[in-house]
Amino acid sequence: MNNLLNYFSEVELKIITQMKDLHLKCTVIVTELFKEKKDKAGYPYLGHLFRVSDRLELEIEKIAALLHDVLEDTEVVEKDLLEVGIPKEIIDIVKIVTPENIDKSNFTKEEKLKLYDKEIDKVINSGNIYAIRLKEADMLDNYDLERIKLLPEDQQEWFDEKYGKQLIKLRKVKGEENDRYKINKRK
Repeated sequence: MNNLLNYFSEVELKIITQMKDLHLKCTVIVTELFKEKKDKAGYPYLGHLFRVSDRLELEIEKIAALLHDVLEDTEVVEKDLLEVGIPKEIIDIVKIVTPENIDKSNFTKEEKLKLYDKEIDKVINSGNIYAIRLKEADMLDNYDLERIKLLPEDQQEWFDEKYGKQLIKLRKVKGEENDRYKINKRK
């Protein structure tokens, strides 16, 4: 059974499967999957997916960006997306940026940072430029100063530690000079 049936009727899923416009198809899917979810600041989570997509230029990246949290944050799996006509190339990008499902509740801050470093290395080592650009766009949205300032101070500091060095690492891989970009620094 396709796990999207937990969100859509069989008729709706058939209509989605027949949609030719991939961007529209993915928009319909994520709108339903994330309609109730909120981000850490209490805003609709969908905003994150659309902002990340909007940061990217190529259609393949924009579509993957819409889906980038589906495998991580829902029970939808690769097979479900393939069955509704999402190309494997896009799903592969999503899989590259999807972290392993590991319970981090007992991890120290250092262990969490080390794990995140491995996740970024996984994206870089994939050699998939679409995944690298998607991960950077995702991180830039998560590390947006306007959104971060709405969080408690300890979470703001966590975001500084988590994203600052990793953004520089991703940009080096892309061959971009870091001083051309404003990496958010609250201090």
